[in-house]
Amino acid sequence: MKYFSLSEFSHSDTAVSLGIDNPPPAAAVPLMVELIDRVLDPIREHWGLPIRVTSGYRCPELNEEVGGVEDSYHMDGCAADISAHDPERNVELMSLIRAMHLTGRIALTECYAGPDYKYIHVAYSPANIDESPFI
Repeated sequence: MKYFSLSEFSHSDTAVSLGIDNPPPAAAVPLMVELIDRVLDPIREHWGLPIRVTSGYRCPELNEEVGGVEDSYHMDGCAADISAHDPERNVELMSLIRAMHLTGRIALTECYAGPDYKYIHVAYSPANIDESPFI
């Protein structure tokens, strides 16, 4: 965990404003570490500039409040929404992520931009890891 911490990965301004307690369960922590080490840190390393986690771990209550899907990888610690701080930069970051072809123990299974490139969602599924690159 070179560029990101577990505390920023589980922090949520929405949770704070709504009074929702959002600590990750013990089972999510290794998955969060793996996402940071094998996906987020390599992206940040290649990008060369700060990246903000806008949404990382979400407890079920928080996930419901933000309109997340019922089986969201965020609730397992396997997803993050990230931003390079503005939509134009996020377009560039999305291109870089796709060009990285993250493979190996972690295969990116989801990568898409949110509305108007306000964020980029990245996720993996430990159950579906293969050696195929995400395209």
